[in-house]
Amino acid sequence: MLHSLWLLVLLVVLQGCVNPYTRFYTPADLVTSTQFVPSTGEPKVIRGGNREADDLAMMESGHRLLGYSSFNSGSVAEDGAVDQAKTLGAAVVVVYSRFTHSVSGSMPLTLPSTENSTTTVSGMAGGRPVYGTATTTTYGTTTTHIPYTVNRSDYIATYWGKLPPPVFGAFVREPKPEERRQIGSNTGLLITVVVKGSPAFSADLFRGDVIKSIAGTPIRDLQDFSSTLSRSAGQAVDLTILREGKEFQKTVHLNRRP
Repeated sequence: MLHSLWLLVLLVVLQGCVNPYTRFYTPADLVTSTQFVPSTGEPKVIRGGNREADDLAMMESGHRLLGYSSFNSGSVAEDGAVDQAKTLGAAVVVVYSRFTHSVSGSMPLTLPSTENSTTTVSGMAGGRPVYGTATTTTYGTTTTHIPYTVNRSDYIATYWGKLPPPVFGAFVREPKPEERRQIGSNTGLLITVVVKGSPAFSADLFRGDVIKSIAGTPIRDLQDFSSTLSRSAGQAVDLTILREGKEFQKTVHLNRRP
């Protein structure tokens, strides 16, 4: 009886808790709805393995990271991650969980109690036998300690929005100083991801390639890269690529801007 009441109280408390996937959500850098296609359907749930490899696979499939949730807790249903994904308009949510430790103890459960006592009186009064019964009720409480063990885990969920068809289809960054020394140049951007099915993918560009120029324009930084692609959208352009120390030309047929 006491155990059942305790479980009922615990269930009510848990139902009143805020969704941890919402409470511990961190957005990605300044992502707006114009930078991805908001999903209105049920998000796809993927159970992740290696975070770095999973992130790469999501970007290669044409998705952008919208944000992530991260927390340590007892057992949590992944429905909360799905609800947060719907709020964000994410097309995919990748969920992770890893057991960390167990917490054990006991919690007091105090319930009201009553105790009844009966007093019987018998004897003689005025030469006549007398009999009587009196009942006394004492009100109090009873405390029971309920043992518990909670298994805690690290939970992570990453939320991904589907990108519109890209003009070029490659994620790039500026090389680090040591990478510039290996490349032998202070100009050029390093390709970190190639989106499958994109113009860059069809032109056989790979991760690790360095883009030196687009349509004859030297690419020194991300602003050069963005502005040159914007001007050339919908056209076939020649790229100068540096791969494993060798420069060569590639022609890429860019998509029109969405």
